[in-house]
Amino acid sequence: MRKYLNIRASVRSTCSALIKSAVLLSFTLAVSAACNHTRGDDFLIGASPGLEIEQRESMLLPIARLLENTTGVKFRYIPPKHWPGYMEDMRNSKYSLLLDEPHLASWRLENLAHVPIVRLPGNMSFVIAARKRDEDIVALADIAGHVVCAGAPPALDGLILFEQFDNPSRQPQLLPTSGFQEAYGYLVQGRCRAAVLRRADYEAGSHGGDALRILYLSETFPNWTLSADSRISETLLDRIRQALLDPAGTGELVPGGRLLPANAADYSGLGRLLDNFWGLR
Repeated sequence: MRKYLNIRASVRSTCSALIKSAVLLSFTLAVSAACNHTRGDDFLIGASPGLEIEQRESMLLPIARLLENTTGVKFRYIPPKHWPGYMEDMRNSKYSLLLDEPHLASWRLENLAHVPIVRLPGNMSFVIAARKRDEDIVALADIAGHVVCAGAPPALDGLILFEQFDNPSRQPQLLPTSGFQEAYGYLVQGRCRAAVLRRADYEAGSHGGDALRILYLSETFPNWTLSADSRISETLLDRIRQALLDPAGTGELVPGGRLLPANAADYSGLGRLLDNFWGLR
């Protein structure tokens, strides 16, 4: 009987020690998680290479400081090196906040459970244009096999171009450009037979509208969008949204004067543009 009581006491003591260890471990993990959150190691901000370096830094660096000041959590902007690296980092969820084109935001909403937070004001739309004096290029089908200036996919303008030519044997040849101004310049110089340009620039006459023939007008897309991944809690997400929608905090950082709320429904289906892009298969 005494032996039984000793065994029972030993079991009770062991269980008590295990419970204390479990409680201590849970507390340690909680403290560790809190410390990691405070350091902000997970809260990296990125932006796609489709935005010029100066534009990225003039927006993202101040936004990182704004969010840190208003939330008490450290945010850090990490510039992208190039498109392949950016796509790999996006696919592997390196960033907690990403500012980029609407089709990329749509892909993350569908595949990485991102939440759209805010977007730049206005919308995006594109034209595929040729020179009027180029009498051999009068319809969209005429540019098949010819050189066209546009951003290299997954840039939105390049994807829009190739979406119109699903037959690989009847596609244009791409001359990648670093921006719409360069694409227009190459078109005027005759280095390409057509170019993908921003509709707003064309309609404003900044791309020589009178000298161009429109071959295709794209649908309208939401403007560049900032989305957040699931590592950002709902509470922190609300504080980020509130800070970014306050014109007093972002009025001088954003082209057009202020950021606007982003609605998930506006991005539905835009990820289709990336269906044939190898980097996200």
